[in-house]
Amino acid sequence: MPKGNRSIMKKRTLFTLYFSLIAAMLGLSIISPILPTIATDLKATGVWMGMIFSGFAISRAIIMPVMGGLSDKYGRKIFIASGLLLLAVIPFLYLPAHTLYTFTGVRLLHGLAAGMVIPVVMAYGGEIAQEGKEAEEMGTFMMMIYVGVAVGSFLGGILWHAFGMAAVFYVLSGISVIAVLLVLPFVPEVKKPKASKTEEHESLKSILKHDAVKLILLICLIASFRMGVSLGFGDKESLQKLAEW
Repeated sequence: MPKGNRSIMKKRTLFTLYFSLIAAMLGLSIISPILPTIATDLKATGVWMGMIFSGFAISRAIIMPVMGGLSDKYGRKIFIASGLLLLAVIPFLYLPAHTLYTFTGVRLLHGLAAGMVIPVVMAYGGEIAQEGKEAEEMGTFMMMIYVGVAVGSFLGGILWHAFGMAAVFYVLSGISVIAVLLVLPFVPEVKKPKASKTEEHESLKSILKHDAVKLILLICLIASFRMGVSLGFGDKESLQKLAEW
């Protein structure tokens, strides 16, 4: 394939991966503007509001290492496409979820689906990153994650105000459908991870023994904790207390 065509294909692939990350992260934040209404309708306490938000993150955290390992064996594209397909279906489960238990259960499922996409997309990005520019590429992928969080809150507020709560979930599903349709033609399958320059590979347990890795993980934990605490102010009582404070 000519160099120009390869460059175009790579740009299409990267755009699709970026869009897939944004679609996966929308589920975390797009319901933020409607949480006060949900809290009132479901009579949710602060603890339940925390569960609604944490459920998405907890299930995602559990499934991500598993999906990453499976994609190393069976290929990236199948998991990205399958996760996005689930992300297109799950928003419709929110509409009949009229109790705290069912709503939290849907959040858990939503996190599982997002966990099928995010680590595999990141791994795919590492596969196609230009040698010597891996950190730059990973920085862009991380930026897309936060773009998804930011766009989700903003988009959710606009849709809820203009068209009602149901529109939030319809649009969330539609964005995932678009992502699937982009992945199928523009993301070539990768069945084997990029070969390492070293012959020996450290296991996950051995990597976690390094102090530098522990410090990096701690920094990530603190950053995520700060964001999670701020997102927890969802019910009207908490918002009022926050405003008074």
